[in-house]
Amino acid sequence: MIRNEGLGEKANPRSERMKIIEYDVKYKRQLYDLINQHNKFVPPYVEMSDTEITAILQQPCHYNDLRYPSDGGTTKIYLMVRDDVITCAAQIAFPEQDAYFYWFVVNPAYLDSQDIDMFIAKMKDLCLQNGCQTLGFNRNTFGTGWAGLPDCWEALLENVSSLGFNADDLWEIYWMDGSLPALGNLPIVSVEFEYENPQTIEAGFFIESTKIGEASIWLPSRLSESLNIVGIANLEYFEIYKKHRQKKFGQAALTAIMNKLNKIGFSKLMFWTELDNIAMQQLGIKMGFVKGPVLHWLLCEL
Repeated sequence: MIRNEGLGEKANPRSERMKIIEYDVKYKRQLYDLINQHNKFVPPYVEMSDTEITAILQQPCHYNDLRYPSDGGTTKIYLMVRDDVITCAAQIAFPEQDAYFYWFVVNPAYLDSQDIDMFIAKMKDLCLQNGCQTLGFNRNTFGTGWAGLPDCWEALLENVSSLGFNADDLWEIYWMDGSLPALGNLPIVSVEFEYENPQTIEAGFFIESTKIGEASIWLPSRLSESLNIVGIANLEYFEIYKKHRQKKFGQAALTAIMNKLNKIGFSKLMFWTELDNIAMQQLGIKMGFVKGPVLHWLLCEL
């Protein structure tokens, strides 16, 4: 969890000068450290190099642009600074109506101050000036398929939720490090990969010539160096057709997917699912996936 740790004593913001500015490169070291400090609490728990962070900040749509058309608008990074110390920072997109944060970080020393409130208020004003009607936490440009604010950032989530943001959707992460459990007596399921682009795979599951299910697998973009090195893919969609369920085909299909991904350098896998999708959660646990944080997609009407 993001707590008041590792940055010395709790700050006293009343005695410090505050300003909210667009990104200045002189704050690069502080900003990059804060980004990594947050991201290392979310699967697969990696830290990014400066080169990787710089590339992603310059192209924050790098992941979704592989699958969806850009929604346009301008993108800017803002910092709240007190006596040259970053207290809050965010990258925000201003499309035509619905603005959203690509990421949002806070200095743990300022979690108990009013800085998050003031920073969010300023972001809302900027959204209104740009003609936007809503502001959301529903993206995260650094992760593997995950988005919004995870509940492992407990204090940040609690602060933001008190500022007019409501949960628009909730998703739960499950992930595995590539160590498949010993599963005996599984049916033989073959998997066929079809590439929409080098990072997007559509998979079909077959018993002999009969198709029994399908999946979408998203690989990290080329900018996500750390995720490519770790070798983690995102299972974006997974379905065993209804008449083929309760026959261990799900376990067999996931095993076939992981074996095939392993051959192209991706030995780890994650998925995120609705809180009420008990069947998918149970399948993940049977396959050795570990439950991760709950992702909160937050939305505020302006």
